[in-house]
Amino acid sequence: MPGFAAQDEVCRFRDHLNQVVQESALAWSRILASQGEREEALRMAAEAVRIDGLNQTAVRELYSMHAEAGDQAKAAKVLRDYEDALKAEGFSRRELERSLELLWNPEMR
Repeated sequence: MPGFAAQDEVCRFRDHLNQVVQESALAWSRILASQGEREEALRMAAEAVRIDGLNQTAVRELYSMHAEAGDQAKAAKVLRDYEDALKAEGFSRRELERSLELLWNPEMR
């Protein structure tokens, strides 16, 4: 049916656009952080996580920015939100633990 094919194409385009926006937000976050614009860098990193709360790179960067700024409460909230997002996706306890481990050791993939 033509309607279903068009709907699938719209979904693929939306997913691709979200990925591009997320990658751009992370890139801007890094640039802003290197320029000393901490608040704007945090805002962009938070936007990347908002787009995809399961993206380990975005979560790791947002957590690290809060931790480096000494804001342990916000850093801990990033981890709780990540764990909640994993649970909402139906991750088992073992998968959840593995994802958290990979968050800190991405080279273990």
